[in-house]
Amino acid sequence: MSAAASQAVVPMILEKCARIGDSLSARPEAIVLTGSFARNEGSIMVLDGRAHVLGDMEFMIIFPEGSDLNRLQPELTERARTVRAELAGSVDCELEFTGVTTNYLRDLQPQIFGYEFLSHGRAIWGDEQILAKAPRFPASQIPRFDAWRMLNNRLIEQLEWADTMQTGDRWQLLKIVYQMAKGYMDIGTTVLLFMGKYEDTYADRAKALSELAETSTSEDLAFARTLAQRVAECTAFKVAPDLNLRPLGVNLDTTDTTRLREDICRALAEMVNTAREVWRWEAARISGRSIGAAAEDSEVRDAALGTQQMREILRGWVKIALMSNVRREPDFARRMAKRILQGSPRYLTYCVASELFFQMPTVLAGGTPEISSEDFLPVKFAEHADEPRAWWRLRADVLHGWRLFLRNQWA
Repeated sequence: MSAAASQAVVPMILEKCARIGDSLSARPEAIVLTGSFARNEGSIMVLDGRAHVLGDMEFMIIFPEGSDLNRLQPELTERARTVRAELAGSVDCELEFTGVTTNYLRDLQPQIFGYEFLSHGRAIWGDEQILAKAPRFPASQIPRFDAWRMLNNRLIEQLEWADTMQTGDRWQLLKIVYQMAKGYMDIGTTVLLFMGKYEDTYADRAKALSELAETSTSEDLAFARTLAQRVAECTAFKVAPDLNLRPLGVNLDTTDTTRLREDICRALAEMVNTAREVWRWEAARISGRSIGAAAEDSEVRDAALGTQQMREILRGWVKIALMSNVRREPDFARRMAKRILQGSPRYLTYCVASELFFQMPTVLAGGTPEISSEDFLPVKFAEHADEPRAWWRLRADVLHGWRLFLRNQWA
């Protein structure tokens, strides 16, 4: 989309979102835009004369310390739906309003999201200096395990669109290309952090990754050149979406949905190969173990699981055990007793999700792969039990758990 058109759409969205500050049941301290739009790297595409925000626009709604977020979050979620509906006549835009309190800023630990939030977050309502009051930390303090979490989170997010891939229309398929592009870019971010070369904007990351690929002579980084090339083309598409571009070799301007699906499936197979190489490389580095090319993925998985501290593991299990809708799920107590010493619900979910992602091309081609990690799943949900296809059933359980206790929770 042209810069001029984007400059017209974004202020309109921000104005609508800012208006909720005066009408919530509890008055926030500030509303802060975060994510790529805060860095002026958001993506807006015009298709058939209509503007579409690719991905979403994210806002942190910051309340005074002691505010009841359990009560406020459902209200924020409903307001996001309302504002989206109000915008529908002009632009298609998914919105996310996440409530936090001021102690969130005070206690923020070194992490990728927190660093970018404090560096680029923009208050659109309320206290314009609220982020300036928060303690800062240098990017060098961000731990490697935060990059490992980001990598696995992106793999989980790729599972979201597996069913849409089979039935989606042209616009839904184009959104899948965007999700894959964003996944590639964040995979590149995690590699840079492991190498001590992290940058906090997409453009700078693409440049740093290209430099890494050009200068590295390590056999362990054999994937770097392919990854850098894909990140560069995905970044160009992310910051200035255009149907004439060919991110990942996908022909975006075709109206033939069958051809578009075929292009995406081909791009996915390549993405899986690259992501798996990075996944194995990062697991070896985070665990401090030498993992050869002949090692099974299960060995890599176990090495990553072994890096967790017991305090982190127990904290995660306590959090989900306190959720009544989790405790009621069949066999939860037995699953917790079996796995509580092995890993947190988050890391155990990563074990299952990574295997499912690596099998996606086979599944989308109609295959039925064997799954070795099913028993690692921390929670199985009764509502999915009747799904006879193991991959699809486990995907549903992973995504349900991700939304319920992982995406915005520390478990």
